[in-house]
Amino acid sequence: MPICHYGELGILRDLFRSIYKSIQGKRSRNKCAMTNFGASQQPYVIAEGEACPRSMDCFANARNDEKKRFFGFHPQNDIAKKAAFTLAEVLMTLGIIGIVAAMTLPSLIQKQQDKITVTKLKKMYSVFSQAYLFSLEEYGTPDNWGFGNRDAGMADEDDTDYIAQNALIIKNIFFKQVKSIKICDKALDKTNCGLADKYYYEGGSEATALFSQITSFSIIDGSSVLILVNNGDCKEVRGTDKYLKNVCAWIFVDLNNSNPPNTIGRDLFGFYLTKYGIVPEGTLSETMYNIESTNGHGKAAWIIYNENLDYLKCPGKLSWSGKKTCR
Repeated sequence: MPICHYGELGILRDLFRSIYKSIQGKRSRNKCAMTNFGASQQPYVIAEGEACPRSMDCFANARNDEKKRFFGFHPQNDIAKKAAFTLAEVLMTLGIIGIVAAMTLPSLIQKQQDKITVTKLKKMYSVFSQAYLFSLEEYGTPDNWGFGNRDAGMADEDDTDYIAQNALIIKNIFFKQVKSIKICDKALDKTNCGLADKYYYEGGSEATALFSQITSFSIIDGSSVLILVNNGDCKEVRGTDKYLKNVCAWIFVDLNNSNPPNTIGRDLFGFYLTKYGIVPEGTLSETMYNIESTNGHGKAAWIIYNENLDYLKCPGKLSWSGKKTCR
């Protein structure tokens, strides 16, 4: 009878079995139900004309799979290779992500910056209001503090020692309890205190009154304060309520010191020091400036009460009695 030998396959079987046992520390199992790795290597005798048993074919296939797994050529690896992205696909995906980021990031950054502006301006309003209460308790109402009308400013640009004396009086009384880090009593010394050398109206023209007619200082949180006297008797009228009928001075706050844009209505905002308290620019009862003012004035109250700077995004479309946001 013909004999069906395992031949070289039997030798490979023993070789791979010993390698697997040494690497994995355990006996490999036959994937074929009809064949056992521990089977005898004796030849299988069959009748003439009869094909080798199916179990032998299965055993051969199992050995081939085992060799593939050992050398890293497992079918799963082939599937992973077929499922990978091409370089062109990866670059296209990155390009799309970049375009989307370029479209959305500026908007997200601006929203975050607006939130910071709202928070800092509210904080400064609270600081000014508390400073007024402390000053009121010790010195009385501002019309009794002894300052005069608006300082004239320096006579010429060479007068680097000029000091706005009336503004200085307000600073020494009103901000007595506020911790400052740098004081700029000399009007032209602003840059040495970290303040901007010049300030601008919305539209680009220079706010000359904030050049040498002020005294200023910077405080711990990175903001700057500028004081500009209006009326020593606190009788200037800028609105219809009792506060705005008794305006004494302007107090401006620059929320980011000398960093740009140094523009009224963007990072520089005004408050009124009145006989009866602190009032942010642009309240509903003010007749001087409001949300529709194009020079940047009149925006502090809007930011504090409506918590947005949307007047920069949709100018002319917002009002105290109408829309409060651009949405």
